[in-house]
Order: sequence, then C-alpha cells, then structure tokens
Amino acid sequence: MGVDAPDRTDDSDEVIDHDLRVGPLRIDVSAWVYATVTVMSALAIYDGWGDTKRYLGVVVVVLAPTIALGLAHLFADVLDFHVRRHRPPSRHEWGHLVGHAVQYLLVAVPPLLVLVVTGLLPAIDLRGHVTPEMAAVLNVQWQNSNWDIALRGNQVGRTRAWLPGAECPQRQIEQNHCMNPRQLRWNLHLARRLGTRVIAALDVHNVLDAQPVNYLVGNGGQMPGLDDPLGRYYLLTLQFR
Repeated sequence: MGVDAPDRTDDSDEVIDHDLRVGPLRIDVSAWVYATVTVMSALAIYDGWGDTKRYLGVVVVVLAPTIALGLAHLFADVLDFHVRRHRPPSRHEWGHLVGHAVQYLLVAVPPLLVLVVTGLLPAIDLRGHVTPEMAAVLNVQWQNSNWDIALRGNQVGRTRAWLPGAECPQRQIEQNHCMNPRQLRWNLHLARRLGTRVIAALDVHNVLDAQPVNYLVGNGGQMPGLDDPLGRYYLLTLQFR
C-alpha cells in the first residue's frame, strides 16, 4: 500500500521567496550576500589590480564567479520549479526566475565601475616618493655587572614635502619648503642593578627635544615613523625578578 504525495501544483505559490521589497523592486538579500562574498574572495587572491595591462583579467575575475553563480541558481530554481509544480515555467515565471538570477550579476557592477574610473585616471608612481635621501641608525651600548647604558641615534635625510603625482605648491617654493630637512633623534637608556632581584631603568626618548618638521600639508607637521606627539619624555621602569 503506497502513500500518495500531496499535490503541490498550486500555482498560487510565489516563485521567489525571502525577497526585500524596495518600492517596485524585489531584492533577494541572500543572492547579494553570496555574490558579494564570492567576488571579494576572488579579488582578495588576485594581484593584478595595479597593472593596467591586466584589466581584462580583473574583469574576468569579477564577472566569472557572478555569472557562474547566476547560472547555477537559475538552474536550481528551474529544477525546483519542475519538482514542485510538475510543469515547465510560463513566460511570466521565467521572467521572475531570470530576474532573480540577474541579481548575482549586479554585484559585479561596483568593482567594475572602480576599474573603469581608475583606468581613466593617470597612473601615479608612488615608489620612492617619500623615501629619504639617506637614513642612518647608530647604537652605542656599554654594560657591566651593575650598569647597562645605551645610546641610539636615528637620522633621516631630506624628504619631499608635496603629494605624489603633483608638483611642489608655489607657496612652499617661495618659503623654500619643498623638502623637509634632515632630522636626528637621540634616545638614551640607563639601567642600574639595585640588588640581586631589582633593576631600575630610565629611558629618555628624544633627548635633545628636537622639534618635528614636516612641510607636507595635512600631516600635522610631524614625520610618520620618526616623530612622537609627546616630544621628549621619560620612562622609569622597576624590574623585579
């Protein structure tokens, strides 16, 4: 004795479920999430963004997964429709199914727009623009059983004070501020053993309290990686063993 499956040929069921309605538009949130994660994963492992000759590769990397997702979900939706309705979709229902699959392709539009915009802009070579003319580090250290004294000097040569791809502004030219001057910072470390288990240390950062100089507009007058907003400051440390 068999059990008949329930008749599920009711055409009143919606073809697309779990949609978000924005006015006349029906947006499948899950489709956008799946496609976005897929495109982001593909772009994360692609290294051709910086090479204009490989733009076609970027287009393929963006479009290929979205097209594959759209076709795969269209096939799955059509197959599910046949299983549930026991008939092929009508022209109107095909429109709903295809419209649902097209949403996967729409996710590719933003990165492709970025690609077009960056392709129209002139290429800017950032290599070496903020590199100093020279850099040097000096470390001098003396130790014995009770004392540990170290002096560290960090010198950075002149650097450009205008933005990459531009020219030095006329105002900076008049003030002779197109190049940041050489800068030197000294740090001092003094440590003294006070007993078998206690060590006291004094660190002086920017011993000479050298003032930061950076003529590049918008940098707050400080050199990244060299200057400290605190200027000269002291650090006292007690170490117990």
